[in-house]
Order: sequence, then structure tokens, then C-alpha cells
Amino acid sequence: MKGKISSMWRVVIALALVLSFSLVTAVPAMATTVTQPIVTVSPNTTLLVGKYTINFNVTTTLAAASGTIDIDFTDWGGATYVPAYGDWEIGDVTINGAYVVTFADPAGSANDIRFTTPVDIAASGSVEIIIETTASVKNPTVGSKTITVDTSADDTARTSKAFIICGYTGKPASLYTNKGEFVNSYYEIEDAIDGAGSETYWTVEVSSEYNSATGPETFPIDIDVEGLTVKSVDGAASTIIEGSSVNGAGIINMAAANVTLGGPDSGFTIKGITTTTTYAAVLFTTASSNVCVQGNILTGNLGSHAIKDLTGEAGAGIVMTIKDNIMSSTVAAADNDAACTWLCPKGGSLIDNNEASGFLVGMSTYGPYTDHAGSWTNPIIISNNKSYGHYYEGMCADGYYQNTNQYDYIIFSGNECYDNKGNGINISTDTDYVIVTGNSLYNNEGMGLKVHANYQDTDNVWVWGNNIYGNESTVGDATTDDFGILNYGYATGTVTATHNWWGDATGPSSGTGFYASTATGSGDAVSSYATYNPWLGASISAADYRIDTTVSQSLNRQSTVGVDVNNTDSTATSKLGVAHYTANPQGTTEFTALDFFDVYAYAGTWTDDLVTIKLYNDGVTSSSKAYFWSEAQGAWVECYDQGVGSGFVWVKVRPYSAVYPERVPVVTDLVGLPFAISSEEAPVTTKGDFDSDGDIDLADFVEFAAAYGSSTGDANYNVIGDFDDSGDIGLADFVEFAAVYGS
Repeated sequence: MKGKISSMWRVVIALALVLSFSLVTAVPAMATTVTQPIVTVSPNTTLLVGKYTINFNVTTTLAAASGTIDIDFTDWGGATYVPAYGDWEIGDVTINGAYVVTFADPAGSANDIRFTTPVDIAASGSVEIIIETTASVKNPTVGSKTITVDTSADDTARTSKAFIICGYTGKPASLYTNKGEFVNSYYEIEDAIDGAGSETYWTVEVSSEYNSATGPETFPIDIDVEGLTVKSVDGAASTIIEGSSVNGAGIINMAAANVTLGGPDSGFTIKGITTTTTYAAVLFTTASSNVCVQGNILTGNLGSHAIKDLTGEAGAGIVMTIKDNIMSSTVAAADNDAACTWLCPKGGSLIDNNEASGFLVGMSTYGPYTDHAGSWTNPIIISNNKSYGHYYEGMCADGYYQNTNQYDYIIFSGNECYDNKGNGINISTDTDYVIVTGNSLYNNEGMGLKVHANYQDTDNVWVWGNNIYGNESTVGDATTDDFGILNYGYATGTVTATHNWWGDATGPSSGTGFYASTATGSGDAVSSYATYNPWLGASISAADYRIDTTVSQSLNRQSTVGVDVNNTDSTATSKLGVAHYTANPQGTTEFTALDFFDVYAYAGTWTDDLVTIKLYNDGVTSSSKAYFWSEAQGAWVECYDQGVGSGFVWVKVRPYSAVYPERVPVVTDLVGLPFAISSEEAPVTTKGDFDSDGDIDLADFVEFAAAYGSSTGDANYNVIGDFDDSGDIGLADFVEFAAVYGS
């Protein structure tokens, strides 16, 4: 009986073991996956570029440089919202704070991306992936969305918790008082402007959520409240005003005094005109004055002006600032019947740092309908612009029906006009003074500069310190088209066009035909009735020139040209010019040159003047020296009276003195004089040794006596006799001189 029980238990135990084994083998191994990802998007408005933060935990270790994480965005629909893997760059994504450097396409389809982890991630460790807005991941359509996450160490992808993409429900135009206090938000920019009522100098700020193509905006938008500024929060590239307008209006009308559209990094993209009958993207109405248009992109407007000004047709124009805008046409230049800008600026206006391309005519100004004689005391400055690829001129100062006395003073400075089928700059208006300085006019198929003598008194045109080269027509009449500068028409005056670079060190050529000059160089041609000698021996990077109609004797251009000029004594009207060369303009140097400059400074007879020149360069040290180019010696000569300041070398230039002929250069040399600064050791001077012969004797006593009683700025002052460097030579210096006499 006992044996039978034992056998039974053995059977039971065996059956239990079999059952246990079958149960174990019947349960599959548990799949590994990440914890459910949580996704945060900012901003979460549809179709905007968002920043994505994705948090989860891994199950299994991921090793740096080999472990990968896949993110699948395909739940978002058929459109491509995620860049192709080849467009991702370092800085777009971080994993646990470290930049991802390797991107791949895991599935060969849109909206998938694979990241190689840059750091080790331990088993059960947390992961935070941040996809920056630089990656340009675009938010999907409105609704509840998910992504899926998978890793190279897991068996199964995991779908995230749902996150919401919102529709266009915000009010993107916000109104603020002149004290910066928030007033209200609006769907339309026009409604925000109307919200200002009769209040002045308020501001409308527009976020990048604004979308006039799908939003409720009606056009034109009238900025018709005095002092109002309308600007974007996120800049022109992401804040788009797209719409057309009625004939004779703009997409935006500047229609009040002291109004501003845009600002530094706060402009708009303004586009959408599809008919040539509309005036412009931006229009200055007759109600406007003292307007500013800054930091905008004006493009995609079929056959229309980027900016048009109606004020000259009703009167004498307005003061305006047109700055930092990009203006282009989507119509072939030959088929475009619009100018980039058609402006009637009043004195004090600034048209600066704009880029314009592809119009019939580039950046144009026109005189008023009525004569305007002599009341504009401030210049119109057209500076630092690029204007290229136009069918006619790159820039034009035009006279409306060529009335007389339309402008007082126009300055073209620092502009680039190139690759135009017409001229670089065209001047055909009656202006008291026109200055063309520091410009680069090149590769135009017409002239670099054309002055229409039938309308402009060419005696009042000064062209100084420009690069003029490569202007040669491939079609048309070479006798009129192939000139760097052409004084065109029935000239009775002469254009002053000295100190320019003509593309060759030999100077300008003569040209051919009726307008040919007597020039003998190999550079761009210069016409008759233009003074061209002397010319520059090398191209320039910057220049400026002024004719002061008041007694003002300084031209401080440290930041733009690297030169300051100050004439302390003259009471005559100055003509001042400064230029910065790109290379050595003359001969060879026997010193290591840091930089080369040109200085023109003339005022009357220069009988008792002291001119101080400062030449700036970051490489200036205490050992730097200044030289000038001597035509008489055919060499670079060390300046006599010079010294070193913080980041500059100064030179003092006086009238010629038969008593001190060694004091060079002299003021009469400053008619376009090249200077150089070097890093050579400064000369070692011994106080009292005037003739630098190594001893102090009777000859030095004669020099000391001549300098005795003088002060800095006096013609007989000599720093070698100023023992205490006090700026004057007196009794204390005599005592010091006596002590070293005979040594």
C-alpha cells in the first residue's frame, strides 16, 4: 500500500512539472518599448514653424554614436511638414542637451526622421528631444495629432499622447499707446489702426500668426493716423501681407504725417499685386509727410512700383526715410512698366541700404511739378544701396518736365549700381549741387554715370572717389553708350570728375564719336566737358566728399572710411574728400603697410591753416608711422609732424615755410594726396637734437631759439624742443636744453 502511494505521487509530480513547462513555453517574451511620449509644441498654431519638445523613457540602454531614435510624423496627413533628412543640420535637434550630428531617413518616406543619439542613455533612463524651430518642422492642419517613437533597442514603436494644433483663432494685430500700454487686439491691421482713433504716435504690432491671404483683411490698408507705427513682431520673412488693391492705390497707403511702416528687424513681406494698373505695394498719398518705410520685403507685385510717391504731383514733395528694404519684381525687366521707387524726396530725406532688382527703372527720384527755388537746406542722401538688373537705369534723379531749381543738394554715396541694361546712375534734373562719391558703377550696358546737360548745370556736379569700370554696351551706339561718365547734350559746363578709379591705373580712355575726350588711358571712357585728372591709382572700398556751403571745416568719417579731417583755422568754404583704398595706389613701399587712404582738403588760399588728419586702423601700435606719396620724389615720404593715438595715426599739415622746408606734406599738397600707415618702428628722437646728428651743439641751439615761446599748432613749434611735452616751449624747456647742451 505504501509503495503504491509513492508511485502515485511520482506521477502527480511529473504531471505538474509537464504542466508547468507547457505554461512557461506558452507565454511569449514581453516586447520592449519606450514609455508613452509626451509632446509639447510652441507655437501650436497651424502651418507655423514650431519648436517640439518630446519626453519619454527607454527600456533598454542606448549607446552614444550607435543607438538611434526614429520619429514618425505620418499621422499628420499627406502633406510634407518635415524637411528631408538631408536638410537637417547641427543645431536643429538636441537629445538630453547634446546636439545631434547624424540624421537619416528610416523608411524612405516623407515625415520620418532618424537621429543617432550623441550621448549614452541608460536602461529606464529619461530622454528629452528638442527639435528647434531652425529645423523648419511645420505644424500640421488643425486637430488632435500624434507622433510615434521607436529606438534601435526596442521591439515596438510607441504612439505619443495626443497634442492639439490650433486654428487661426488669435487676434494678431495689437494696439499700444504712445506710452507702450496695451489697448486691444484685432483680427485686421486696418481695425487696429482705426482703434487708435484720433490718438497720435501709437503703435500697431503684428504677430507672425497674421495671414492676410486666409484672414479677414480688406485692402488697401490706410495708415492714416498721425505718428502711427505699424510693425511686425517677428520680422519681414515670417509676417506676410498678401493682397491686391484698387487701381490708383497701394496695398498699403501712407496717408498721414510722421507714419512708419516696419522698422529695424520689424518689417513685413508685402506682395500679391496681379495687375499692372495698381500703383504700388506701398503708396505715399498726398496726405502723407515725413514717412518712414524700413526693413520690408516688397516683391511679387506684377508690373507695379514697389514704392510710389504722389506728393510731388501736388506740391513740393516730402521728407522720407526709405531704409533696409528689399525690392524685387517677378516680371522680366523688359516687360515691366514700373520703377522700383518713384519718389519726390524733400531735403533731409534718406534713402539708405536698400536692395532693388528687376524693374524697368531702378531707384528713382523725380522733381516736383512746380519749381522749388532754394528753400531746401538739407541734402537728399541716397546711400549704400544696391540696384541691379534693371532694364534702364540703376538709379535716376529725374526732373518732372525738367523744371528749374527742383533740388538744392543731392548726394549719391556708397551705392552699387551694376548689370543694368541702361546706365548705373542717370542725372537729368536741375539741382544746385549734385555729389556722386564712394559709389561702384560697373558692368552696365549704358554709362556708369550719365549727366543730362540739357537740364542740369553740369558745373554743379562733383564726381569724386568712385569705382567706374566695365561699362560697355553690347548693343546700340558705342559713341554714346560706351562711357564710364558721359556729359550728355549741349553742355556749357564741366562735370568735375577727378579722383576716381577707372578700372586701370593709366586712367580713363577717350571714347569715340561726338562726345570723345582727350584722355589717353585704358580704363572706362570719359566724355568731353568732364575734368578727370588726377585719377586714383587703385580701387576704393569707401569714400566721401562734401562741399560745405557754410563755414564747416571737418569731415569725420572714422566709421565708414577710416579718416577724420579737421581744418582748425580756415574761415573759407571747404571742399573735403576722404577715401580708403583696397590696395597700394602708387609705386612701391619700403615699409610694411597697414592701410592706404586719400585726402582732399581745400579752402581758399590756405595761408594760415592747420589741418589735422587721423588715419584709423585696428592694427595701429605705438610703432606705426604715416607716409604720403610725393609726386616730386616719386616715392612714399615719411610725414614730418605725426603721432599715434588709440587705433589711429595723426598727421598735422601746415602751409609751406621756407624756414622749415622739411615740414611735409604742406596744405597745398592736399588736393587728393595718398597716405599710408605702417607698423614700422617710429623714429627715435632725442630731445634737443634737432638735426638728429647725435650731438647737441650750436646748430641745435639755433633751432631751439627759433622754437622758443611757441605752442602746439604754431608754425614754429617743434616737439623736439618740448622737453616736458607740455605743448609749449618755455623757460622749463630752456633749463632742460641747457643741461644737455654739449652732449
